[in-house]
Amino acid sequence: MDRFMALKLSNEFKELQQRGLVVVGRKRLLTSVEWWTVLGNVWSSPEYGEWQQECRRLGDRFGLAPWTIEMACLLKDYAPDKQPNVTAVQRPQIGVVTDCTDQVFLDWLRYEAQSPDLDLHLDWLRYEAQRPDLHLHVYKREGSSDHRTGHFSGPPPLTPLTDSNRPPRHKAFMMRVDIPVDFPPEAAREIQKLASDRGRELLRRLGYSVTKRQRPSKLMSRADELRAGEAHLADWEIHQIIDNIYGEEDPEGGPILGHDWQRKRLIKAQRKALWNSLKDLYGFKE
Repeated sequence: MDRFMALKLSNEFKELQQRGLVVVGRKRLLTSVEWWTVLGNVWSSPEYGEWQQECRRLGDRFGLAPWTIEMACLLKDYAPDKQPNVTAVQRPQIGVVTDCTDQVFLDWLRYEAQSPDLDLHLDWLRYEAQRPDLHLHVYKREGSSDHRTGHFSGPPPLTPLTDSNRPPRHKAFMMRVDIPVDFPPEAAREIQKLASDRGRELLRRLGYSVTKRQRPSKLMSRADELRAGEAHLADWEIHQIIDNIYGEEDPEGGPILGHDWQRKRLIKAQRKALWNSLKDLYGFKE
């Protein structure tokens, strides 16, 4: 902590902090909520890379990790004394892991997930300007090991991505988030949310249907009694479900509930809602 306080009191730190704010285009320090949104847009820029090297050099002088210097310069209320280790900070990483073997899908996954090479013709740059980079590392799973793929640079792959190349949505990829042990908890929550948001955006770019987030359906707990695994049921089978749920006779001596058209419509609507939820989540087909 003594080294960190010495850093904060030095003139070099104040100058470095001002240059850092200019690089990220801000006049004030970032909140933890703003941290990943703002930095995600400048991480790959040459200006930010040069400023990072200055952070590394200043960190070497004070015996502090470069990541600690960056956060001290840009993150509001950063308090390294509340973390277990100030000097052993590593950069958080967000990536995707896939075990898909289809080369067309892999090429498109890498293209959509990674930032482009800027030394390209103007028309493609205009297209990229409308398509924010996701800055996601891509890992190929082989057995029990994950191997990082090479960086994709260039225009979009020549072979179109079709349904025959896409694996089911739930098998397309998994998000991978590597967070250092001394990373601030409030910032860790933000990077987890960022990973989720970018994963959904990547699915969308790869042609998958992505619905708005929904709270877990209460119908999921009734999947068995609604026979959700059976896409199509005859009317008499619907009546069986109604009888199993409500009983065969009305407690007040009324008509048999299994033949009550209102119950029938309700059960059909619940089965459809449950099936649609499963279809969106796992790519089920009727």
